[in-house]
Amino acid sequence: MEKCEREKKQQYYEVRAFPDRKDRYNFFIENKIVCLGWPKIGDIQYLRDDKDRQNKIKKLLLKYYDVDFKNKGPYLAQVATFFTRFLDMKHGDIILIPYNKKSIVTIATVNSLYKYNGSTEFIQKHMAHQVSIENIIDVGTDNISKSLTNRLRAQLTLTRIDEDKHDEIDKLYSKEQTDNRELDSCINNIKSVEKSFNKIIIQSQGDVDIDAQLILKSLLLSAFSLLEGYLKDIIEDKVLKIKEETKEDKRTIVELGYDQLEKKKKNARGWDSKINLFKQLFEIVIKNNKHIDKINKRTELRNTLAHDITSVTISEDYNFIDIGENNNIYIGDIFQLLINCAEEINNIKLAGKL
Repeated sequence: MEKCEREKKQQYYEVRAFPDRKDRYNFFIENKIVCLGWPKIGDIQYLRDDKDRQNKIKKLLLKYYDVDFKNKGPYLAQVATFFTRFLDMKHGDIILIPYNKKSIVTIATVNSLYKYNGSTEFIQKHMAHQVSIENIIDVGTDNISKSLTNRLRAQLTLTRIDEDKHDEIDKLYSKEQTDNRELDSCINNIKSVEKSFNKIIIQSQGDVDIDAQLILKSLLLSAFSLLEGYLKDIIEDKVLKIKEETKEDKRTIVELGYDQLEKKKKNARGWDSKINLFKQLFEIVIKNNKHIDKINKRTELRNTLAHDITSVTISEDYNFIDIGENNNIYIGDIFQLLINCAEEINNIKLAGKL
């Protein structure tokens, strides 16, 4: 009866990305899978509904890994339990993958039943036992409660997470999925602007007239504005959160945020004021924001486009944009730089102290 209820109900698991004690985290994420080691026992799909599967898995482990498990009853039972839990995983279950090297916990949804990949590569890497995952997001460890953090310190390969932690996980997962959609939207919009920019150049056939020049410059400005809008949304969310959680006598940064975002003081809507506030709110370490620094060096272009778009000229080969005083800026990497900056802003937000 208990097993039937568990099969119907969404389950939550913690999985370690170290089959055979090797760090396979990046492989897990890139291939959208989680894996167990001990590949020599072969495909165990046939044991999914077997009432005696625990004992049968023990026998397989002893048969193929005698040296590892002989006279180690508790360890043998533990590993057999890893496999029974793996067999229990179903579509919609939630998996947490802690990864201390990046100070993150990755959360994902199971989207397949257990399968065995018998290819040489996966057997050699001890990753033949697999479950596919989707909707992968990262949560900074600073954003997780002490209680859940302590729970995720267990070093076991695969454990089931108790029900009292499910609500917090759901909230973290839902919020980060929303945040990821916002990042994806920003990046996709910048890519769309870049596509339109390149299309106009191709259609012009080497003769960019005044109207085409104006459209190209407007597209560049809109790409900067998309990044700035994304940054503004993150700042507003952070400011509101601090306002909710911080006492009145400790609201220096919050008040600064409202001065700039609500009262619209001089230059409050500019990139410089927003990025400076962002750095204060998220306590940015210099080494973490190389793309932000590069964008900061391009703000003169953004400001010139915003204040006097007619004073800017695009070169005949479309490679440079002249903003005056022999200041030519290479256009080719601007769109990718904006995308890199958006991703960097998102990563800093994930790692920020909430």
